[in-house]
Amino acid sequence: MGSTLSEKARSLGAVLYKIAYFFYPERLRSKITVVAVVGLFLAQALTSTMWSQMRHQALVETPARIAAVRFSDWYLHAESQLKLGQSISHEWLNGVYAVERNQPVSPNYESNIHDDLVSFFGNIIQERTGACDDFRLISANKIQTTKADSNGFFALFSDGLALVDVSFVAVFRLSNGQLWQLQVTENQGWSSIGTVELIYDYFLRIYFVRLILVVLALTLCLNFIFRPLKKLEKSVKEMDVNRHQETIQLGGSKEFKHLGDAFNSMVERLQKHIEERSYFFSAVSHDLRTPITRLGLRVQQVDDVVLRKNLSRDIEQLNELVNSTLELMRFQTSTEEAVAVDVGALVTAVSVNRQDLGEHIVLGDVEPVTLKVQIQRLRRCVENLISNGLRYGSTVHVYAHKRAQEYVITVADEGPGIPQDEYAKVLRPYYRVETSRNRETGGYGLGLSICDEVMRAHGGHIQFTHDNQRFCVCLHLPLP
Repeated sequence: MGSTLSEKARSLGAVLYKIAYFFYPERLRSKITVVAVVGLFLAQALTSTMWSQMRHQALVETPARIAAVRFSDWYLHAESQLKLGQSISHEWLNGVYAVERNQPVSPNYESNIHDDLVSFFGNIIQERTGACDDFRLISANKIQTTKADSNGFFALFSDGLALVDVSFVAVFRLSNGQLWQLQVTENQGWSSIGTVELIYDYFLRIYFVRLILVVLALTLCLNFIFRPLKKLEKSVKEMDVNRHQETIQLGGSKEFKHLGDAFNSMVERLQKHIEERSYFFSAVSHDLRTPITRLGLRVQQVDDVVLRKNLSRDIEQLNELVNSTLELMRFQTSTEEAVAVDVGALVTAVSVNRQDLGEHIVLGDVEPVTLKVQIQRLRRCVENLISNGLRYGSTVHVYAHKRAQEYVITVADEGPGIPQDEYAKVLRPYYRVETSRNRETGGYGLGLSICDEVMRAHGGHIQFTHDNQRFCVCLHLPLP
């Protein structure tokens, strides 16, 4: 039984956690607002308990004090009448209606009044008359409801509120032994709205308006506070470690200033690392050209025709590898300026030029769009994709269109494509899905790496998909 209850409790806790997680906001600004609002709500809930107690005391003490004073005044007046040998009036006297009572109150009589109120009455009467032992408060009942008066704008806030009259009934024993039952009707002087309605009214009219004001104030303040983060976010999105990155200066608090300094330091280290790597590959590739050239000259002196042919092919592949590496380094460290150009026309021109060379390229719909791009880098990117498509398929299809906030250039072929688990790996330099390293079956694994460099430099990305049994490589360029 205990294990079943614990399992149900855990299941309920898991469900509540999922619900809370679903509604919990993702943005830091929203999280701070939620925490502040919940904290304010809890604080107000605690405050409302104190307010409820104060209201209860006001509801009880104000009319009860007046009623006790009226009872005391009637008692003093009645005693003075007895001393003068005069009869006691049964009519209203100072708001008190008195009726002579024949039977005393039963000791077992259960009043509808809380003991605190009885003590409160007794203390006042004792102070004014000294006759606390001769007094018994037996009931306090609501007898009349009166709508609160309000006009105009204030009627909105007083609608449904009412003033309630309370009838207090007490029994006094006079010095001559007579029992008198007294009745006093007093107005509470406060809203007599029910408990549920009062809580609803209190939260709706006070807390809800206050929460709205708090949320608005927090939104304005947090927008101002988090403004440096928006600047940092923009700098991160536009960051290109292969080009000169201007330092950013974040304003606001010290934490944001330190964050900006840390970002600048990180970019500086990354750029230094990229420069050192590029210098290393460029130097090695450049220095390899001299011995490769010497090898080419010496191969020509080999008498064996078959051996000379094989050696020449190896030297040619070495030259291509060195040239590809140098080309990759140039792309990574390119300082080409971006200019506004019709990218659709650029894609069309590249495709038509390849068609003129006799290659099987089907040019589909190419939607025109003007973007600021590095023309030579983007041109080489499209050419690399067309070359890859022709290497693995007989025909390449090229088309481009706008989609949402992007301009998508698609190069599709009917080849085998790339396995899905290799999508991220093929963007690495020198990585090939085909592991034989044969130049005729896949090059040196730099084409897609160069395309990835170009896309990241333009703030875009590469996507691999399938469409109508074709393998598609899509270049996503952000629209302004």
